[in-house]
Amino acid sequence: LAEAGRGGVWPTRDDLKVLIAICQDPRGPMRETALTLLLSPPLANASGYLPWLLEQLPGIFPKPRQMPTELLEQVLEVVGFLGSVPRALEAGQFWSKCARKLPPTALRWLFGRTLPLRPLVGALWTPAMNRWFALKRHKGPTGRQWQLFERRLRKVVVGESWATLTTMDFGKLFRKGLPSPKALAGRSRYRRIAAALVAAPALQPILRGPTFPRPSPSQYWNACGPPTLKYMQALFHRQGEELLRVRDLSQRLSARTGRVVLSCHNATLAAASGWGVPMIHENFGTLEDWYRFQSAVSRSLRENCGHSLELHQRMEQIWGLYASRLIQPQIQQACWESQLRAQLGNSASGPDGAADLERLQAWEDSSSLEEMQPVAGQGWTGAVSPHQRIHPTAVAVWQEARRASWGSGLNLLAEIILEGQRWLDAGELRQLVIPWIDKFFISSRRDRDRDFFPLILECLEHQGCNPLVVFWEDTSHATFPSLKLALRQWREAGLACQGIGVFSDAAPPVGRQYAEDFIVAQHLDTRCFALRPYSDSFQPRSLEQLLERLDYPFLNPAIYDSSWKDNLVFIYAGTQVAPLVSVQCDAELFPAWLVADGRKWPFGAYMRGVLRRMVLGHDEYLLAREGLARFCAEWANLL
Repeated sequence: LAEAGRGGVWPTRDDLKVLIAICQDPRGPMRETALTLLLSPPLANASGYLPWLLEQLPGIFPKPRQMPTELLEQVLEVVGFLGSVPRALEAGQFWSKCARKLPPTALRWLFGRTLPLRPLVGALWTPAMNRWFALKRHKGPTGRQWQLFERRLRKVVVGESWATLTTMDFGKLFRKGLPSPKALAGRSRYRRIAAALVAAPALQPILRGPTFPRPSPSQYWNACGPPTLKYMQALFHRQGEELLRVRDLSQRLSARTGRVVLSCHNATLAAASGWGVPMIHENFGTLEDWYRFQSAVSRSLRENCGHSLELHQRMEQIWGLYASRLIQPQIQQACWESQLRAQLGNSASGPDGAADLERLQAWEDSSSLEEMQPVAGQGWTGAVSPHQRIHPTAVAVWQEARRASWGSGLNLLAEIILEGQRWLDAGELRQLVIPWIDKFFISSRRDRDRDFFPLILECLEHQGCNPLVVFWEDTSHATFPSLKLALRQWREAGLACQGIGVFSDAAPPVGRQYAEDFIVAQHLDTRCFALRPYSDSFQPRSLEQLLERLDYPFLNPAIYDSSWKDNLVFIYAGTQVAPLVSVQCDAELFPAWLVADGRKWPFGAYMRGVLRRMVLGHDEYLLAREGLARFCAEWANLL
């Protein structure tokens, strides 16, 4: 069968029956091989296999409970991915029979997955589970409470993807995710989790209105108890210290060199370091000074509105690279998923289904798109978490807004640097740091992403700008990270740049602890310096490991490794960093929401607010509300 598949020959229904029979023997020597051939055969055109397999199931299994566990899990994954039941599974009431009585192993699997809860509520609300909650127990919720919770849960409005409830969220009602009466949460825990699940989302803080209420400390996240929530607050505090180091070093460099510092924070791992640097208008002591500066910049923009053809072409080249690096992969993945949904019999789902279809059709009809393939270069690898999903309408809106503001934003940046340098030279400012968060360099591409950032600096130089560029990047690799290779290639291409700490190519390397003095000594001969935000400590820990151990020694300043955020997506939910995240192929198991003041908040927006208040000492939601300040903050992805 494997050889036939590689030759383009699909298995027959009889072949499927043979494979299924082998899979049903838990100790069979060929079981794993048969499972692989059943679920992911080596076919030349594998995209159509999954829809075909689903069509065969109602005829092969009159009783769905006879399916091998792994095949049942695949069915549940498809329903979660689509957001509804595919037509192929409706034949002979196959899905109804399947969902009516899920075995405990399937329930436990669901409780460990982050599939959208809404399409699977019927499968989770099994008669057995209703009986469990109807039992008279002293410590757990009553049957009446369970019924009320069910009604409220079914009425939860599907809105922002970060607030979408998942099967894992629901599984928190059971200790250790075990679907049994003995594992049901006690009454106090049940009330806490149930109230969080049905809580209404807060208003989206990004670009919505002039003010936003400050949330209180988190009361619920991922069903964690007080010790874990306390540890998260301690981790936030250490992250705040990281931001303080970035802010203070940038400001001291500007003050000591007398130059404007362009602080570039590479997304996504080093993106959070940009949240602690004051926005452009916060560098001025009084509103009067800021308005004078703003007027001077606006006047310069009007006087220099006509740019040379060479500069215009360079800006177009930069935008083309930006779009091909960040936007095109998301469009490609969205179109591929759209084709898979169509093959599975579900073209539109969710509140923006019709709008998504319209966007997808426009993309698929575009001659610039090649034959659709998943970005990972493989077939479907399963559903990602709701907050990791690509929403075509959101991508299109982001693309259009970014395209419309790209050229004007670069021009504005140049004028701010020029005017800022004049103020520094005149002694009207002590220091000026301009933060910018973006995907300047994609580390996973190694030496295949070396053109974009140097072109940015060339464009600024063409407009007469000579800022001191500090490139903030983080890494969990102690030896030869990707940026170190890029810095070497940039130097060979003529860009005067140097790495510090793990990014240093010098012999001996320049230690991270000597960064300030080294930059001050070398800034006249070097345009760009690259370094990590906190220190060069390498104590790699994942957030999962930190929370499992409540690893307080890790928070010691001498040990703390700022790369704990590596591969995390949820910490950017609700911020402008979220669209900069690479296309996701593996489901993230952390929820992207928490509860404070009785409402759900996007984790990233909440974390950003906490950090900015910790570092800057004010309510960040009252900042950058209008004019030049707002445009700068939006364009530089600071919100």
